[in-house]
Amino acid sequence: MMINKKKLGILIALLISSTAVNAEVISIGYTDQQGEHKEAALSQKFFNPNGDVTITMSAGLDRRMRMTIKDAGDLTIATKTSHVINTHDRLTVNNQTFYGVQFTVSNKLQSGEYSIISETLDLKGTLISTTTDKITIDLTPPKVGPIVAQSYGGLGGKDVPPNVWYTGYWEDNKYRATEISDELSGISEIFAIVKREDGSVYKRSKVNYDSQGKMASIGNGSGWFPSNNATEIYTLQFEVHDNAGNTEYSLAQKMYYDNVNGSASLVAIYNPNSDQSIGGVKGFETYKPGMKVFTNPVKTMYQVPYDNFHTHARGGLIPKGHSQIIDNDKGEPVYVIYTDPYGFTDGNYVSMHDKRQYGGIYINGYNLKLAEDVVKQPVRLGNSYEYSDIGWSSWSRHINVNEMPVKILASKIIAQSRPYEQFFEHMGNCTIPAGETSCVITYDPPKEINKGTIGNWHYGSTLKNKDGSLFSQPGWASVHWNNSALPIITSTEWEPSTKIVTVLANQPSRGYYFDSVRITDAYLNSNGKKLNVPRTKWEENSDNYKFAFDLSKLPDGVYDIDAVIMEAHRNFTTKNVAKFTNDAEAPQITIDYNGQPVKGMVHGINGLTVNIADMSESRILDITLKGGPSKDNIYLAYRNIDKNKIKIEQPRIFPAMIESQQYTLTVRAKDAFGNIGTSSVTFMYTPDNWIKLKAVTALPISRKLLLKNDKPAAVITSSVLHTDSGNIATGPQEGIVTVRSDASFGVIINEQHVGPGETEHIGFNLQGDSGKLELPIYPDSDVKDGHAEFMFDVQQLRSLYDK
Repeated sequence: MMINKKKLGILIALLISSTAVNAEVISIGYTDQQGEHKEAALSQKFFNPNGDVTITMSAGLDRRMRMTIKDAGDLTIATKTSHVINTHDRLTVNNQTFYGVQFTVSNKLQSGEYSIISETLDLKGTLISTTTDKITIDLTPPKVGPIVAQSYGGLGGKDVPPNVWYTGYWEDNKYRATEISDELSGISEIFAIVKREDGSVYKRSKVNYDSQGKMASIGNGSGWFPSNNATEIYTLQFEVHDNAGNTEYSLAQKMYYDNVNGSASLVAIYNPNSDQSIGGVKGFETYKPGMKVFTNPVKTMYQVPYDNFHTHARGGLIPKGHSQIIDNDKGEPVYVIYTDPYGFTDGNYVSMHDKRQYGGIYINGYNLKLAEDVVKQPVRLGNSYEYSDIGWSSWSRHINVNEMPVKILASKIIAQSRPYEQFFEHMGNCTIPAGETSCVITYDPPKEINKGTIGNWHYGSTLKNKDGSLFSQPGWASVHWNNSALPIITSTEWEPSTKIVTVLANQPSRGYYFDSVRITDAYLNSNGKKLNVPRTKWEENSDNYKFAFDLSKLPDGVYDIDAVIMEAHRNFTTKNVAKFTNDAEAPQITIDYNGQPVKGMVHGINGLTVNIADMSESRILDITLKGGPSKDNIYLAYRNIDKNKIKIEQPRIFPAMIESQQYTLTVRAKDAFGNIGTSSVTFMYTPDNWIKLKAVTALPISRKLLLKNDKPAAVITSSVLHTDSGNIATGPQEGIVTVRSDASFGVIINEQHVGPGETEHIGFNLQGDSGKLELPIYPDSDVKDGHAEFMFDVQQLRSLYDK
């Protein structure tokens, strides 16, 4: 029977030299205060461990790492030194594979700022390099105060239980969590939660945080609650997170939220000539569109369902401007009568609404025709003011600062002519004679609008017949100005790495008279000229504002950035943000091998140098190596030769002798302005001091076989090995064997097993003074045929002759 032979490809790399290396804190592992395990990058800055903390560092092989943690007072909290980092220390954290070490710090880190000092030591314990990173531990949840409400009509109502609000939709209503703060790490995000009466969550959504007012709001609640007429109790609560991951909840507020009007119907019109009766009132006839009406003022009757009237239901309708209510306690409809001039619909005077809002159901929106002999009411056609600067114009005017001062000299009304005198009142009086259409009120002294003041000539007016029984729709002037409540920029922030400018501002008297005083523009200037950059954020919370601008597309140049805020009446305020020379270009990265472009074969990673060129300070983001015969994907450690020149630490990788097995080295660097540069090179590879032996042939039997002379049938051999001093290597040695992961089988070398993809330390003895390897080797299993490549690494040769 013929036995197939086994071929074992053997590689020996003698990696003895040592160089300085940048250790890097890759992650901080911990279980947070909510019981969730985290592997957080150092860039997170803020952490909230509940117990032990594991600090993971990357470093080069053949190094020791010493980790020291000090508090803000420079007191040492913990210090630990690792073993010599070897191929067993290949770690994978957050999808990054690298050589490194992990230190566990027992439950010692309380809230406060700490320094993590990473020291790299060589094999002799000599300090090679030191880096210091700052972190903040925050174990305290954010603070959040009570929920407060600004609610039209108050928060009480019919049959409302204690500590429960009755409120609802109105454009000016507000519901806010107050007194929100976090001293150490700051507020990260806030959610509002609305639950139904059965405890189920109806909506949970993120809300904006007003850092100036220390509050968060759901506005007037629109979109936050189901459709309901104050029959279900909801719960509103705010969930506050800080940047370390701590969470706090506001006290829950129970509330009725009324966003349903319910119904009320126009059912009857009064006719003095009718004997009909509706709602128990004689003279009312059923309303029919287009019917004639024989009185002016007109009497209208509305029917409201019993369970939608405020005397019987919490969310019931409340009439305004009515002349009579016909109520009952029998569950029958309620009737409401209005008496107003023909076509009078102004909701300030006649309406039907529930307690949740000012407006409501439209009253007198009928389709009626006045009988021929019925006297018509006054009808206003227009109003105007005579101004000192522009003459006669609308009595609704927005006056900017550059137009001041202005005087209002007179007011005029234009109306339909009537066969009777019409009396106009508006900060004075005038009379429109019978058959005429206008009159003028002269103001002596004039109404003044001066710089340094704020105001709104928002005065009402009436147009009536002599006894006041007939009148037109009301009218209000609205001439507003502001040169007193000036906008304020409370703070600015410039983040070079993201190129984001953040501006916080405040507008005193925000909301004055229909929100006429408000911020209407925010932008950036540089050297006196407006920058064409996108504004990416505009947030408002009452009188506080937050703006953000993206400067990432700015061309290179010197900039002196000012934030500019404009109030609606062209009041401006400016605050300087930053002066800088902008760098819009990514770092330029070149990778060379012994001073020449990388191409073909690289003999030793140490021959590779990374050069970075950029107009601002840059740093390495990461260096990765992918490919090779075993399809590696590993993050590499590195060391700084000078500010812009980097050397890469030697990893434990297999030689790549053919193009199909090439490695790709990728370097990423980031400058102070957040620009990221990337450069990659591809190459074949051999270690810089290695010996490639011929393939060892062994029988496919998983045990040690001896020849006639009692020597092993398969042996790893080498030429004479020398130490750094030049002496022949002798005596006890230690090697590291790594078998490729794609090997057909594992191997047993010097009676120690190493499986595919595994790395093991193997002791051996260079007997005598030959200085040559003679290590028995055989497969770890009986197989028909196959191939296994491995790397034999002697980190430091020793000799009995070295002293």
